Amino acid sequence: KKGADKAGRAMDGFQTYALVNLLMLEKGETLKSERVIAECGSAIMANVHYLVDFVKETGSEPPDYVKPIWDEYMDFHMSRDEATRHQKLHESHYSFLDPEEARFITPEIIRNFCIAGHPEEIVEQLRGLEKQGLDAVTFSLPLDKMYRTIEDFSRKVISKM
Repeated sequence: KKGADKAGRAMDGFQTYALVNLLMLEKGETLKSERVIAECGSAIMANVHYLVDFVKETGSEPPDYVKPIWDEYMDFHMSRDEATRHQKLHESHYSFLDPEEARFITPEIIRNFCIAGHPEEIVEQLRGLEKQGLDAVTFSLPLDKMYRTIEDFSRKVISKM
């Protein structure tokens, strides 16, 4: 809105979409389960890796949502061999969770980086985002779970909206 106002443009017909990580919990499951960490970990860490480069290149502070792990993650990152540090930082994106990085996937970080929860909690989160002006979401899903997740999402979330 601020950008449109500054440019003298109307927002008529403008839609806002977001690419998000989705993590739908199964009945009785928590954000600490091995399945959860494995399923969303590589996507979350790809975002953390981007922020490492962003902070390094811009000199800005890391955003609040990553601060719970930032200092410990940076200590870990800087302890890697300097010659291969950058490659190690980016090798796992959206494909696997580096076992050495799994400890950074905490329930707080999952909530900060994902639309996550049981189906009814996801419905609430999406409705809240809609009230803030978000028109649609698209998900970044693990390839081996993509079709099952889409089916589950349509049955357990979309049908309740």
